[in-house]
Parts: sequence; structure tokens; C-alpha cells
Amino acid sequence: MTASMSLPIPQWLPFSRTMIDDPTLSILFGGLLAFCFNENSYECEVGVHNSSDHFLNIKVWRNDQEKPIFTWTGHAATVKNDSYSVRGSANLPSVHFFQPAENFERQSANEHDWRFILDLESPEFYGFPTGRRTLTRRSNILKPRLRIDTGLFYAAKLSHCDYRRQHLDGSGYLFLGKIAASLGVNIRLNGSDYVDVALPGGFNRRITAGTGYTIRFENNCLSLDCDDPNSSDPEVQNDFHHHNATFVKPAGQELLYLVRDSLACTEPGPNMDLLDKVGASLKAASDRAPCASAGFGTGGGLGG
Repeated sequence: MTASMSLPIPQWLPFSRTMIDDPTLSILFGGLLAFCFNENSYECEVGVHNSSDHFLNIKVWRNDQEKPIFTWTGHAATVKNDSYSVRGSANLPSVHFFQPAENFERQSANEHDWRFILDLESPEFYGFPTGRRTLTRRSNILKPRLRIDTGLFYAAKLSHCDYRRQHLDGSGYLFLGKIAASLGVNIRLNGSDYVDVALPGGFNRRITAGTGYTIRFENNCLSLDCDDPNSSDPEVQNDFHHHNATFVKPAGQELLYLVRDSLACTEPGPNMDLLDKVGASLKAASDRAPCASAGFGTGGGLGG
């Protein structure tokens, strides 16, 4: 029998209880990425794994047009020394994380609660039973970075399948249920507000209140044999194990992995209305074998 999740999941700071439902700019994230708030610069850092079989894929749409106005695909290692950002004008609020209630339980929470992310520093993974443990981050694994200084971060889409975490040998299992399959940030602009966007591939644009945009920012495997979602081996079933290379393992701790709670789980067919902007580009992470973006909830940035 699988153990149920009953440990406290701390809030990310700074938090917001209110969702932005009518954004001017929406950025949707998927694949092997890591998130962390930098309390010194007051921005959220989004780091990209340099896994050899994963590629960054970026698409930008104007919301009044069906086809993307910009598309770029390339390996993260080719742009790891470059700087990318989404920076807002002076009057815009800083970044916040959508957490509509103080207490969070995956089984009953608002589906857009940011805490559906896999927080490596929380009690679900490497934290203490009553709170977070700050992990030492290996900064060279997570480059390039996209630094965002405004907007509301939230869980954009939850997995269809349920998951648990466990050690490689199957011990230490803990039922998680649904996890964030896609994460997002919504930014609302009014009046003279603007955001300056600089992305890999040379996309640079000032976005103002007049026109809405959607950006898809993914780091996914483009091969068909990246993983085997039917495998019982956590290192083969999905790509979550790559996150274990992003921090220094705490002394006395065994590494943890993400496993589907039922190998019989099947995912629904694609929603063709959402396939481009909200669904997938190229080969998106399978719901049965997600890359599962993860985060470091104690702040301080991704290091280095």
C-alpha cells in the first residue's frame, strides 16, 4: 500500500492569493527546467538543464494571430553563457507565486496552486519533516537562465497520472498524486506598462498593453526513445533523475526518484484546440513520462 502525503508543504515567497486570469503576456514552461526565487534581485530564475538529448524549443504568438511569429530550437549548451530575461517597467509588481490558501494538499488544492511543482527542498523530497532544507545548488547544470522580475507564477496544467516519490530500490515511497505538468507566469499590463522580452534565438521585443502574447518555453527530448514510461526502473521511466545532478546530496540521504503510481495509467488524447499554444511543440513531455520541472523553494536563486 502506498503511503499518503501528509507532510506540510511550505509556501513559496512572495505569494499571492489572487489569480491573474486576463494576462497580456502568458509564458508557459515545460520539460527539464528548474525554478527558484532570487531574494536578492527579486526575480524568479528559470534554469535550463544541459541534458544531451534535450533541446530548447521556443515559440511566440501574438494572441490575435494563429501562427507563431517566432520559433527557435537549439541545444541549451549552445546558449548557456548568454543572458535572457523578461523585465517589466518600474510600476509593475514584482514576481509572486499563486497559492490561494496557506495550507496545501495535492489531493484537494486549487489546480493552479504553484505548490504542485516538485519542490526538491520540501518535505516531499529532501526537506525536513517540518519544513524546507536549503540544498547547495550546482549552478553549472542549469544554464542558460531566464530571469523574470514581474508576473504571477502558477501551475498551468496538472498531470493526468498520479505519481509517487521513492528511492531507487523502491523504499521510501510517498504518494504525491497529481503533479504540475506545465507551469506558467501571467503578466497583466495597463496604461503605459511594458515588459522587455529577450529570448534564445534572438527574439527581443517590448510588449505593451495593447497586444496580447503567448510564449511557450520548453526543454524536451526530441527522440522517441528518451524514456520508457512502462518501465519499473525510475531512471528509465522518465527524466526526473536529471534533477538529482543539480544539487549536492545531503549527507546521509539517499537520492529520490519520481515514479508513476500505476503503470496502467493512460493519458487522454490531445486537445487539438490547445495543441499549439498550451499543449506541445515538437515532442512534449509525455504525461506518463514527464520531465517534471522542479524547484528550490528556499529562495536565493539557482546559484553561480
